[in-house]
Amino acid sequence: MLSVEARSAFIRGRSGLRLAASYYRACEPGGIGIGIADGGKPHFSDVGGLLFNLSHSGDHVMAVFSGDEMGFDIERPGGGGDFMAVARRFFREDEVASIERAGSGGRDLFLRIWTAKEAVLKLSGCGISGGLDRVGIDGLGRVTLDNRPVYLRHFSLGGLVGAVASFSPFEVKGWFEL
Repeated sequence: MLSVEARSAFIRGRSGLRLAASYYRACEPGGIGIGIADGGKPHFSDVGGLLFNLSHSGDHVMAVFSGDEMGFDIERPGGGGDFMAVARRFFREDEVASIERAGSGGRDLFLRIWTAKEAVLKLSGCGISGGLDRVGIDGLGRVTLDNRPVYLRHFSLGGLVGAVASFSPFEVKGWFEL
């Protein structure tokens, strides 16, 4: 059973997706279908050429739109919990070492790595269940999925941190809120 917050985010996300797609395709939002691929990634079932990826964090919902496959994740900074325990369990040894060396900035670096890994796994179509260890992030900013290069952009917006990932070079052309 979904919490009230999660249900509200889901409904707002789907409504926002349909509204944005209707803007791009000059049609009514109610006529836009959203399907789910085998790996669980949502897609427009009847709006060719427009792809999206959606992310929720608390009561925030954001999406990216593109003509190419993208992965996207957002998180709210400042959450509690033992982020180092999570990093030691799911991240590569060199990533954990980088977080430990960051000292007081370790939580921020953890979130940058987490959002990057989740964005890359969502790009792959499988999401976080695909295995965080498949995503490599080296100290020079290079990102890979199963040793395949990935293009990644980190951002901060409205109190959120996040990452957008693609197998092709891209640029962020703008942001808008619904």
